[in-house]
Amino acid sequence: MTSLIGGGHLFSLPRDMGPIHACVIVLGDVGRSPRMNYHALSLAAMGPARVASVTLVGYRGAEVMEAVRSHERIRIVYVPEPVKWSSAPRSRLQFLLMAPFKVLLQLLCLVWTLFVLVARPDVILVQNPPSIPTLLLAQVLAVWSRARLVIDWHNFGYSLLAMRVGGQDHWLARFAKGYEQLFGRNAYAHLAVTEAMARKLADEWHVRSSSGGGGGGGKGSASSSVIVLHDKPPSHFRRLVADEIHAFLVRVQHSELKLNKPTAQETLLTRSASMIINSKVSVQLRSDRCALLVSGTSWTEDEDFSILLAALKEYAETAQQKPKLKLARLVVVVTGKGPLKEHYEQLFPKYEGAYVQLRTAWLSAEDYPRLLGCADLGVSLHTSSSGLDLPMKVVDMFGCGLPVCAVRFQCIDELVKHDTNGLVFGSAKELSSQLVDVFSRWNGDSPVLQRLSKGVEAFRQDTWQKNWESNAEALFSPHSR
Repeated sequence: MTSLIGGGHLFSLPRDMGPIHACVIVLGDVGRSPRMNYHALSLAAMGPARVASVTLVGYRGAEVMEAVRSHERIRIVYVPEPVKWSSAPRSRLQFLLMAPFKVLLQLLCLVWTLFVLVARPDVILVQNPPSIPTLLLAQVLAVWSRARLVIDWHNFGYSLLAMRVGGQDHWLARFAKGYEQLFGRNAYAHLAVTEAMARKLADEWHVRSSSGGGGGGGKGSASSSVIVLHDKPPSHFRRLVADEIHAFLVRVQHSELKLNKPTAQETLLTRSASMIINSKVSVQLRSDRCALLVSGTSWTEDEDFSILLAALKEYAETAQQKPKLKLARLVVVVTGKGPLKEHYEQLFPKYEGAYVQLRTAWLSAEDYPRLLGCADLGVSLHTSSSGLDLPMKVVDMFGCGLPVCAVRFQCIDELVKHDTNGLVFGSAKELSSQLVDVFSRWNGDSPVLQRLSKGVEAFRQDTWQKNWESNAEALFSPHSR
């Protein structure tokens, strides 16, 4: 069986092959898969002499970022969905009964898409998870097309499934793990989002690669068989200046964030002065403004949102009991979609008051970084089902110059350096204490934020494109082996 698995291992491109067709596959909402969008853009950036075209395959959902939609050499092919899974199963039994039918339909739709709608690729880049049925079909497509197969390991599919079925000892989770190891073991190359994941893949799963260590020598890799490609922010993510913040909030403060309606002169964070400089109205951040917190979440079981709610409750109690601290009023905007969103939204009124306002929002791919670029602090509750992947939302926040409070788990220190570019917490009480430290004696800024922002700026210097060119680009060159 092994000799038939890993088409990329058996079939490498000839040295003299011309421009390639790259197929980027994610069995998920393409618009909510930023890393795969960035892969597609980086492949297209290699130029038509090396990459003739890129096909991005996935489900239709959130709008794909404009840079991808408008690129002349990137084509988006949506996988048809014969059944719309409009609501998540309410019980474990419902999930187990629905899962086989969902997988079968996904399999049929993927076969139609990859073998009929998409031209034969020369290189296949597939996101894992989801593993079932994606890894199997990617292997078959690689053999059929004589293409290189590159697996981009974001997490482990079996660990996500284990959360739904009652743990990793459940027979279905054990089956999923065996499937994932079997069809994920061989490829032309493997990419991993963390050093910890790369070590597990190499040392415990014994994944094999025929790329000889991969792109750019696999800089920073834990093993020659796995290349570590940390998530990095795209170059257009940045901190907004006062007039940009003002224009953004005038447009979205009421309509998208459901906060008080702004005026042309004043928003939640800014005030337009009467003086005019160089034909522009002067805009300044208000010294009496609230502090804006942003937390991105997928509203799933691996992110315990109750931690943030409990921390905000304690923060508000501290503000009332210790007025001399002069704590900031907090406006907390939570972005994202997921099965537990409605449950938590119903709880919000219990935690709101003079010092805390809670809102949810779903912004376009272009407006989301603008929100981050005008916020004061980010909060990440991501813990990872495997403990081996890192939250992309923190990368986005850092890219926009935003310090972060992140929940502690196994490999978070690969991204968040405590007291350097963010703060790491292990409980609601610890998070509340950090919020008090950051927002004490608030006058529109704080020494803690100023210090952490310097560490964030150092992180921003290494962009996605620089990192991709150093570590992954060589994997996709028509002339590399």
